[in-house]
Amino acid sequence: MLQLPNGRFKRFGWGARASTCGIGVSLSLSLLLVACGGNASVDKEDQPWWMRGAAKIRPIQWGVASVTEPRTIRIVGATGYCVGDIEPEISSAKINYLGRKIYVTAELAIPPKKLPRSDVCADVELGVYKTITLKQDLRSSVLYDASVKPPRVRWPDSAATAR
Repeated sequence: MLQLPNGRFKRFGWGARASTCGIGVSLSLSLLLVACGGNASVDKEDQPWWMRGAAKIRPIQWGVASVTEPRTIRIVGATGYCVGDIEPEISSAKINYLGRKIYVTAELAIPPKKLPRSDVCADVELGVYKTITLKQDLRSSVLYDASVKPPRVRWPDSAATAR
């Protein structure tokens, strides 16, 4: 029974109790599933090294290495690399669309250093690549590198459009 604001009591039938019971059971089951699923973790060996939390992430300037399909490109960036360390890689690319303009910010994941910085490091320039699939066709779009201010046109190539 439930007391109403006017002082009267309202009696619930079996249907109200059944729906309340159903809500309670479904809530209990969902909490059980979430609790059990929360402990199931992905093996860290299956994850890329930069997802394990030890990497520094920073934007990197990039260029178009190749266009494999009308909406798929392969970008390349250059970074310093100490021979013997884990190689840095482009972990992700943030893509923003504004009409025909596509702004891409490539993010470089820099691993923790294994070797102490002394005379043992043979520092070289390393090319890092990432394949990106866009929502728009490149034939009708202009692609910008948003890791620099102001953003720079990367596709179509400014030299190609001058011809």
